[in-house]
Amino acid sequence: MKIKSGDNFCEIEKYKLYRTVHDLLHPTISKKNISNYKVVLDDKLLPVVVFYPDKMSNSKSIILYVVGDGKVNGCFGKYSDICKSLAKKTNSIVLAIDYFDGTIKYPTVVNKITKVIKYLYEEFSNDGVDTSNIILMSDSVGCKIMGSVIVKLIDKKININKSIMFYPVVRDNYNNYKWNESLMSVNFNLDKNVNNYLSKYFSKDKEVNCDLLELAYYKGFPKSLIVTGDMDIFKDDGELLFNNLINNNEESKYFNIKFAAHGFLSSNDEEIMFETYKVINDFIL
Repeated sequence: MKIKSGDNFCEIEKYKLYRTVHDLLHPTISKKNISNYKVVLDDKLLPVVVFYPDKMSNSKSIILYVVGDGKVNGCFGKYSDICKSLAKKTNSIVLAIDYFDGTIKYPTVVNKITKVIKYLYEEFSNDGVDTSNIILMSDSVGCKIMGSVIVKLIDKKININKSIMFYPVVRDNYNNYKWNESLMSVNFNLDKNVNNYLSKYFSKDKEVNCDLLELAYYKGFPKSLIVTGDMDIFKDDGELLFNNLINNNEESKYFNIKFAAHGFLSSNDEEIMFETYKVINDFIL
C-alpha cells in the first residue's frame, strides 16, 4: 500500500514501518532510527508520525498533536522540527496526526482523527498507560478540527484530561471580520488567505459542529490551555475562546506571549520559545 504524506512530512515518506502501540511505547532499536516512523492503523485511517524525547525513561506525558495548515500559520515544512523540539523540551512522546493529503474535508477529517485518537487512547490504556497523562494539542486551523474531535470523543465516553491550543482559528468565516490593521504587516496577509484554507477542510455539511466558540460550552470539555501571540491577528479569537471555556472549566488557562506572531511555534526567537515551553511544561505538570 502506498501511504500518502503531506508536504510537511514528505522527508519521512521513505519510512514504511507499521508499529503497534506497544512497540511505540517500548522501542527496542535506536531512537535515531525510529523517531520519525509512521504508525498506520489500517488502510482507511490516517498515519501518525512519532517523535521521542531524548530519554524515554524521563517521558512524563504523551502529546497527540493535530497540526494546523502550514500555509496559514507559517509553519509549512517545519512540523518535523516543531515536533522534535516539543518532544525534547517537554520530555514527552509526541504523535502528530498527518491529515495533509488534501482530499478529505470536514466532517470526514474529524471522523477519521476521532477514530485514530480513540484507538490510541484504548490501546495506551490496555498497555498500562495512565490516560490522564495524554494531552491533546493543536494549533491554528487544527484547533477547529480538534475542538470537534474532543466533543465526539466525549460522546464516545473517552475521558479527555487536558487540551492545549495555540493561536486558534475559531470562526467559520472571516470575510466580514474587522482585522487589527496595525498587525497586518507581521501576519503575511492572513486575512486574504485564511478563508481559502478553511474551505479546504470545512464543507457546508453540519454533521459535526465546527464552531469552536460553541464547542467550548460543551459539558465535559477538558481543562484547556489557550496560548496566543501578542502580534497575531487571531489574538482576540483566542481570548474569546478562553472566556467561553472558563464558563465550563474554571481550571482552563490563558497565556499571551509578547512579540509573537501567528505560527510562533516555528520561531527562532529564543525568548519566545523559552516562554512557550515554560508555559507548556507548567500546564502539563
